[in-house]
Amino acid sequence: PALSDMFGFGITMMWYSSCVSALWYGLFGRLQYGLIGINDVVGILWGTLGAQVAHALRDDPERIPPTQLAVIMISTLLTGACSIGFGKLGLGKLMLLFPAPVTSGFLGSIGFFIVKSAMQMCSGVKFQYLWPVDFAEFLSAQSMGRIACMCG
Repeated sequence: PALSDMFGFGITMMWYSSCVSALWYGLFGRLQYGLIGINDVVGILWGTLGAQVAHALRDDPERIPPTQLAVIMISTLLTGACSIGFGKLGLGKLMLLFPAPVTSGFLGSIGFFIVKSAMQMCSGVKFQYLWPVDFAEFLSAQSMGRIACMCG
């Protein structure tokens, strides 16, 4: 199956993971209030991992969804284990050593990547770096209509 056919599955798994983590934190967390949600970077990484799984298993498409589910579950467990380990070691203080411009630059670059990916997905036109490969197709009425729907 095409990878685009599995986006619904991937989104469902992201929400499921978010709900399970919120429930877990609600039951065992120490703060009265907390906000738990899917991070943009996590979505990008899961999408990249999913594309690699789909490419590696292209000859056996029935194995793609369970393998992607296993990758998501294992990455979630490893992320949780690392977070607990870093917290127990007190390594959170090291985050304060990153200069604000570095953090802002990282977040800005993630924003550019998300905008490029959204434009590429909505328009159906391949992008190279930050611009479409075929401007005529990108500026067509159908492509612009899809982008307009995305923007509001």
